[in-house]
Amino acid sequence: MLELCRLRLVQLHGVPASATELGIAVAPAQLDNLADWHRHSAFDARDRACLAFTEVYAADAQAITDALADAVKAHSGDAGLVALIEALGLLDGMLRTERLWSAINASGGDGNVDATAR
Repeated sequence: MLELCRLRLVQLHGVPASATELGIAVAPAQLDNLADWHRHSAFDARDRACLAFTEVYAADAQAITDALADAVKAHSGDAGLVALIEALGLLDGMLRTERLWSAINASGGDGNVDATAR
């Protein structure tokens, strides 16, 4: 489940997956339909709860609602929610840094980078 969240962050941040591959197995149906996780049958209720939480976290962590947190806790408990939040913080930071370094390298390292560009 955490790998699905990581891969969804990769998609949301526009980081090439090849730059962030970990080699963790994900079901092919899930990998092929990750952008459509909320409608595809390859994702169970736990996956959906964690992916919904992930998408809001990536956009604005302060926008996470009690309902989103409760959905994760229903499947993974309090410790699972805390683990997910900690993991997303680390992964989100790494992916944002990867995107920034890619932009710096693409600019020739001259410092003229639009850090918000995707």
